[in-house]
Amino acid sequence: MKKPTSLFALLLLGLALTAQNPVTQTTDSVVLVTELNTPTNNQFSLAWYKGSLLFSSDRTSPRGSRRQRPPQLFFAHGIYDFEQGSIIGWNPIVQPQTVRSSEANRAFAFDPHTNTYYVMRCPVPRRGRPQSCNILAFHVDQTGRGSRPAQQSFHDENAIIGHPALSSDGNVMFFTIQRGGQTNLHMARRRGDNTWTTPVMLPAVINTNRVESYPQLFRDSLLFFASDGHPGMGGLDIFVSRIMLDGKTHAVSGSSDLSRLEFSEPINLGAPINSSADDFSILIQQDGNDGFFISNRSVAGANRNNIYRFNRKPQIFDRIDTVFVQTPAVEGDVQARLQEKIEEIGQLREDLATTREELKACFSTANQIFHAPAQAQPADHGRVVYRIQLAASRTSEFRGHFDALYRAMPNLRMEVITHTPFDGYYRYVTVPFTTFEEADAIRRRIQALGFECFVSGYRGNQRVSMSIQ
Repeated sequence: MKKPTSLFALLLLGLALTAQNPVTQTTDSVVLVTELNTPTNNQFSLAWYKGSLLFSSDRTSPRGSRRQRPPQLFFAHGIYDFEQGSIIGWNPIVQPQTVRSSEANRAFAFDPHTNTYYVMRCPVPRRGRPQSCNILAFHVDQTGRGSRPAQQSFHDENAIIGHPALSSDGNVMFFTIQRGGQTNLHMARRRGDNTWTTPVMLPAVINTNRVESYPQLFRDSLLFFASDGHPGMGGLDIFVSRIMLDGKTHAVSGSSDLSRLEFSEPINLGAPINSSADDFSILIQQDGNDGFFISNRSVAGANRNNIYRFNRKPQIFDRIDTVFVQTPAVEGDVQARLQEKIEEIGQLREDLATTREELKACFSTANQIFHAPAQAQPADHGRVVYRIQLAASRTSEFRGHFDALYRAMPNLRMEVITHTPFDGYYRYVTVPFTTFEEADAIRRRIQALGFECFVSGYRGNQRVSMSIQ
C-alpha cells in the first residue's frame, strides 16, 4: 500500500495536467439543474437535510409577489430511482417555516441527533454599522415547531460568522469568520452544556490572507471548501484537504482533540467542477459518485449563482478515493463490518420477498371476500338481528381494517355491506347474529385486537338501534 504522501503527489500531478486545459463550460458530467434555478435569482449555499437538498436563494416570494427578497432557505425533495440509486426528478420546492425570517438566511446545517437547525442569519445593516452575520440555533420539537433563535457562544456582533458544517455526530462545527475583509475557516467542539469551545482557526495550510469559505465535511475525514487565495482557475475554486491525526486519516468527532488535527495541502478539484468563474458550496453523495455545487459561470449571457450537478465521478475523485484507505488493522475491521452489513441486507431482502408473497396470498383471499356479493338483508325480516360494525372513516382505513381483522380472526365470517351514501364510512359489518349475547361476545374479541367496533340492531336492512355496547 502506497504512503499517503505519494498519493497526494499524484493528485497534485493530475491537477497540474488538468489545469493546462481548463474547462469553463458545462460538460456531460456537469449539468445545470434547471428545476432548481430560475433565470432571475441567485443561490448562495447548499446543505443536506434528511436526504433532501436545502439551498439558500433570493428568489421572489412564493405568494406571488415580484419583490426580490433577501436570501431564504428552500427544500428540494428529490424523486429517486431506488434501483439506480439516483435522483430522476424533483418535487415542488417548499420553504421551511421554522426558520423563515425577514432577515437573510444565507447558509444552513442540520443536526439530526438533537433536531437542531444552525442557520447563518444576516440582519439588515443598521445605518452607520457594518454588515453582521451570526449562526443561530433553532431546536425543532416533534410537532415541527421551532424554538426561538439562540445565539451561539462564539456570537460576535462585529463580525460575519457563518457557513456552518457539522461532523456526523453533530459535535464539531466548521464555520467561517470574517473580520477586516479577511475570511477564514474555524472549528469548535460542542461541550456537554451545548456551548462551544473557543473557535480555533485552521492552520495556514488551509487559510490564506484572502477568502476561505463554504466548508463541507465528507465522511468526516475530507474537508471541502472554497477559496480564492490558493492557486486556482479564477475566482473562488473548490478545494479538498485530508484531515489527519498523527499522520493518519482521521474522522473528526466530538472526541477529537482539535488542537492536534492536521490538514494536508489543499487540492484544487480542477475542471469541470472548477472554472474561471466562482465555484463553491459543494455537496457530495455518500458514495462519492455524484453531488451538487454552485457556480456563477455564464448561462445565456448572465452570471448568476446556479446549482449544478455532477452526474458521474469527476476524474480527480478517482485519486481522492485512495485517501480513505486506513491502516491495515482499521481497514480489516471496516471490511469485516461491511461484510456483516452486506449479509444483513441480503437476509432482509429474503425476508422482504417472503413477506411480499404472504401479503399477495393474504390480499388475494381478502379480495375474494371483499368482492363477495353483499347480503344486506337478513333472512328473517320481521325480527331484530345484531351485527358487529367496524368504524372506518376512509376507504384506505376500511381496507386496512378488513385485511388486518381477517388475518387476526380468519374463522370469523364476514360480509361487506354498504348501507350509507358516504364512500368508506362504516362500510362493512359481520353476518347477522340472532341474539345480542352472541354478537357482544365477538365484539369483545374484536375490540381486544385494537379495533373500534360496536353492535347495531337491524330489522331487515334498516338499522333500528345505534351503537349497542
